Amino acid sequence: MEKQLFDWKEWSEVDVLVQQFYNCVLKQRIGAYPIGTYFDWIVVDYEKGTIQLCPYKHQENWRTFKLNLTIGEEVNEQTTNENTNATSGS
Repeated sequence: MEKQLFDWKEWSEVDVLVQQFYNCVLKQRIGAYPIGTYFDWIVVDYEKGTIQLCPYKHQENWRTFKLNLTIGEEVNEQTTNENTNATSGS
């Protein structure tokens, strides 16, 4: 899911359902932040359903947003298998 929202250079697992990403650039607008905005850190907490953005390496600058899940189009199993095989070289 995070691949749809931003790119990053590194990441670490804070907890099973919490991941912290470093050197991030938005691919989607979040709040008032447009596509292309850089953040030192982004923390995604799947348990709480939140995403935290930190433009500078200082905790007081965190901005927290509700992380909502939407369901997209149905995935055709045959198409999924073809894409997987093409990617893996099979």
